Amino acid sequence: MHGHKSFRIFKIKMLQNKRLLTHLIFWTVHTVFTFFAYDLPYYDPNAPFWFIIVYLTSQLSTLLYFYTNYSIVVPRLLLKKKPLAYAFTILLCVALYILSKALIWNGFKFIDGYFLQDQKGGVVFASIFYYIISTAFGMHDHWQHSQQKTIRLQQEVNETELLYLKSQMSPHFLFNTLNNIYGLSLNNDPQTSHSISQLKDLMIYIEKFESGDKISFDQEIHYLNSFIALNRLRHVVMVDFEITKPTDSNISTIEPMIFLPFIENAFKHGEIKAESTISIYLEYSLNKVLFTIKNKISPYKRKDHVGGIGIKNIKRRLELLYPHAHELKIDETESFFTVDLTMHIG
Repeated sequence: MHGHKSFRIFKIKMLQNKRLLTHLIFWTVHTVFTFFAYDLPYYDPNAPFWFIIVYLTSQLSTLLYFYTNYSIVVPRLLLKKKPLAYAFTILLCVALYILSKALIWNGFKFIDGYFLQDQKGGVVFASIFYYIISTAFGMHDHWQHSQQKTIRLQQEVNETELLYLKSQMSPHFLFNTLNNIYGLSLNNDPQTSHSISQLKDLMIYIEKFESGDKISFDQEIHYLNSFIALNRLRHVVMVDFEITKPTDSNISTIEPMIFLPFIENAFKHGEIKAESTISIYLEYSLNKVLFTIKNKISPYKRKDHVGGIGIKNIKRRLELLYPHAHELKIDETESFFTVDLTMHIG
């Protein structure tokens, strides 16, 4: 869960940096273009300092107009659906912007008619252009914020659902394991004490599962073998567990208790006679996992009051943990039950 939270914070910071970069690029291009196209032709070599003052104050008035609309008018009035207040405020901003340009462009004094003939088109264009761009930026930020909020809410819902699914899995798994040990004790099986020792190992597995942390494949295989060994103390069925792994077996990690429900299902609902076999194949690499299990179906399927949780639960967990990165196929015939699971974990 901590990993999901850190990822959200990182993603928000990335979006904020992207927003800042967008503004910087816009103003850099804008400044260079307007300087050479509109301001430089009015440069007076006899009064360079005065030219700089006029240029800087003109740019400052544009920034003030732009960001007043972007950061105040759009989010607080337009997006809050206050049309009268919005119309009045934006008209006021436009009027103040035009008056400021009339004052700055004409030597910080108002002239008759406010603008020279060649200035009128420029101020109309500027007021419309900066209004449109600042409004577009503000609307885009609002849309982006809404998307972030939707993503955060969805992730929180998913995390809550995962916690709920885990709360189902742990007692379900523990119940079935204790049920096996209870069966051994009823028969006064000498392996009962050994099975309790293996249960301790599996309890560590449950603890890792509930912590929300991933584990290495070697750890996962160790706990799967412990579970298989515990079940074979009670059932005589053969288990063919084939593993194909890379030389460096610690290069990948996985969410715990992904495969175990399928193995548990094979012992609980499959045929567990001495001549029967549960075939398990697990292959993993840096970014891909293949898991297959096949067992003969018992004609006397049994299902207690907690049965059915495992498979249904794992389907939903796969959807939440590996969305669009897994393929689960379950094939049930009259004689065999087969599961093929492919996961991309890169």
